[in-house]
Order: sequence, then C-alpha cells, then structure tokens
Amino acid sequence: MISIMVRSFVYKKPPHECGLGNLFIQLTSMPPECRCLHDNVYDYELSNCVVIKGFTRVSYEGEQPTCPIIINQHQLLNSHSKIKDIIEPTPHMKNLITQHLHLLEGVSAGMSIRRGSYCEDSRQYKDARADANYHYFCSDSGLNNFREAIRREKGRVFLSSDSPSTVRQLLEEFGSKLSVIDMPYTVASTQDQHKNPTIENLQKIYLKWFLLSMCPIVYITGGIQDAKCEGFSTYAYIAAVYGGKNMEVITN
Repeated sequence: MISIMVRSFVYKKPPHECGLGNLFIQLTSMPPECRCLHDNVYDYELSNCVVIKGFTRVSYEGEQPTCPIIINQHQLLNSHSKIKDIIEPTPHMKNLITQHLHLLEGVSAGMSIRRGSYCEDSRQYKDARADANYHYFCSDSGLNNFREAIRREKGRVFLSSDSPSTVRQLLEEFGSKLSVIDMPYTVASTQDQHKNPTIENLQKIYLKWFLLSMCPIVYITGGIQDAKCEGFSTYAYIAAVYGGKNMEVITN
C-alpha cells in the first residue's frame, strides 16, 4: 500500500507584521492549494465587518503558504485586482456605510496619511521595535506634499490617518475642506498605543477603508521612493484597487 502525504495549507496571520492592507493583498496572492484561513484572520472585528469569499475558516493550524507582498503594475492587474471578488462588506457594515455616506458629500478625493514611527501617537510599539525602518511611513516633508495635494483639490478631501495629532493639525489648517471619522484606534493589528479598543473603534477601521474605496481618487502614502517601496502604505492602496479608483502616490 502506498501512502500519499497531502500538504494541508492554512493561512495564519503573523501577529506583528500584518495590518489590514497587507492581509487583503495576501488574500489575492494565496496559492490555489490554500483555501483555509485560521481564526486569527478574523480578529479585530473583521468577522463582523468583512465577508471573505472562497475560503474556509478553521481553528487548526497547517502549513503556512508563501504570500509575498509585491507592489508593481503587473501584480496590481493580475493579482491584487482579485480583491473585488474576494471580499465584500457584511450586512452590518453595509448599514454603517449607508449611515456615513454623508461624509463623502462634496468629496473629490480620499487621502490616507500613514505616519507610523514619524509621530509619537502612531508608533505601533513603545519600545525599540518601532525604530525599524519599515515602521516609518510619511515624514514631515511627505506631510507637506499631502498639504499641497489638499490645496489642489477643488472639492473636499476625505482624510484618514493613523496619527490623531496629524488629523487635528490638518483640521486646524483646512477646516471644513476635510471630512474625517473621529477614531483614536486606527490599526487592525497588534500595537501598544491602544490595548483595549472598543468594538465601535475597531469597526471604524473597516468603515473608513470602504469609504476610501468609494472616493473618486485616493492619495496614498508612498514613503521613500525606492525599489523596496519602503514606507509604502498598503491600506489605502488596496482600498483604491478594490474600488477601481485612480490613485496618486505621495512620497517623502
């Protein structure tokens, strides 16, 4: 009798390096033999906000598939664009979106400013882990480039940022030209800033993402313009891809 070993793939979200944008990109890059997602994929209120189609939720672990995150035109067209067929809002999230559509009235652009370790209130960790290069996104010079983009827009700008102080600063400068969701907790992954977020604040992460995907154009954080895409924020990138919207990358 010949025994055949069947490899059992189960995608389990890494505990520290996988926010919402990276997770959605990895779903589009999953090898065909991996159709199972571990329970931890559905943490941070994702299960109440997002339907993931084509996968089975499981509580056991298996072989972790390789799902590289590569940002280029080929991946956008042939892989990342699949996100439109993989996820959709839950009925609960659809209701939340409807209740907040007024935030997009008069909006000509969406904007996501990921500061990361450039701001004290958006550092993912309070210790030296946050000093790694990949935790730095939009610098002060990059923020000035975002300011110029706001000034260029003829309509209002729907603003998203992981830094509450950055949002307050821009609201003081631009006032009613900006449309925002008030939310202190902004990252759907392990962090030290807010260890006990409310259900409402967690759900706003997904609400904001879906609203970004509905904006006519999305300005996204590009970090340092290099081959490694260091400082590139995938959160708004994959939102624009999901919504089929144009995007403009703002670098430092």
